Amino acid sequence: MEKLKQIMQYLNEKGLPIAFLRDPVTQKPSVSLTMLVVSFTITILALISKFAKIVDGIDVDNAMQLLIICASLYFGRALSKKMKNGDEPKQ
Repeated sequence: MEKLKQIMQYLNEKGLPIAFLRDPVTQKPSVSLTMLVVSFTITILALISKFAKIVDGIDVDNAMQLLIICASLYFGRALSKKMKNGDEPKQ
């Protein structure tokens, strides 16, 4: 029990490293891009499972909603960064 407490205390102090994808423009780790790629992968698995029954138990509607939310977050952040820098969005 004491060993587990030490491990948890170490993780609380140092943090748990998580790998994030890098934004192609800024070359910095991006949580929103990582969430977009993960939700896209889940949605593709859900669509494949709907027809091929490979992975069972993923609801397509919920996966699509997650993808829409993550895409909105990523592209909204990208637009707000461009507006903050004074760049106009390209059409």
